[in-house]
Amino acid sequence: MIRRVFLGVLGSIVATAGTSASAAAQEDTSAVVGELIEGDPLHLVVEGARLTDSLGEFTEAETGSEFLVVRIAYKNTSEEFHTVSGLLSTRVRDDESYTYDQSFYGTAEALNDGQIAPGEVERGDLVYEVPEDASGFILEFDFDIGLFGDLERAVIDLETTSDDPATLEQELAIDVHGIGDTVEHEGTAVTVNEATTETQLDEFTEAAADHEYVVVDLTVENTTGEEQHVSTLLQMQLKDGEGLSYDDDLGATSSLERAFEQGAPIADGDERRGQLAYEVEAGREPLYWVFEFSLFAEGDKTFWQLR
Repeated sequence: MIRRVFLGVLGSIVATAGTSASAAAQEDTSAVVGELIEGDPLHLVVEGARLTDSLGEFTEAETGSEFLVVRIAYKNTSEEFHTVSGLLSTRVRDDESYTYDQSFYGTAEALNDGQIAPGEVERGDLVYEVPEDASGFILEFDFDIGLFGDLERAVIDLETTSDDPATLEQELAIDVHGIGDTVEHEGTAVTVNEATTETQLDEFTEAAADHEYVVVDLTVENTTGEEQHVSTLLQMQLKDGEGLSYDDDLGATSSLERAFEQGAPIADGDERRGQLAYEVEAGREPLYWVFEFSLFAEGDKTFWQLR
């Protein structure tokens, strides 16, 4: 499911014709599934698209509708952190010019919104609910959704596939920390104490076939001068070398005897230790645990390599 919905939009993008020679000359970038789009500061590949009437066991499309699932990958090719939102950056259009925004439903491998570090790849699924009789789908992706700078838009034909599809490789160009390392940012210090793997956590909690639980033991210390709220959903994730991101498994985490508590704030001068469980494909590596110190600032997304 979608990890983060941004709380506000700084402004709307207004297109005006003939305001300048550069604006008038600007054109959309067209591509097909599998084709590399070299934007600035993102490189983008739409890796596939499929139609389905359900997402897992419990989510079905409305009568007369179906889900269009688009697998997308993008890479930050700059030396700076950037924030990307599939919710704000993308929409689907059909051959009758009807448009569809991203659904709040998602697959088990949903695309993660938020900060993307230099060299990082974010890979995952976007979901759109569309009429069963619609066709001719294209995906529109806006590289710049801010108030400043020219708008760069990619338009991808979802019904045509490249004969030579591109693959984006993750090459993190930031400091990556290890187990036992403590990282401090503006009065908040985070330590990854240990990471273990289990296929079964208790009598009722067992990983799916060919999957395992990665249990991360962490400590958060608060010396900010005021109480701190920490969110396991919005600030903490597991990430693999392909760019897929994983939220903690709430059911699995709740079965842990030392589960990380997030309900109450951490008092100034206090620290909190606990564990989180993430379910991933068995043996997947490298694996990173990721913490974002702030939800509203860029440059503080921090990686610990677990294996």
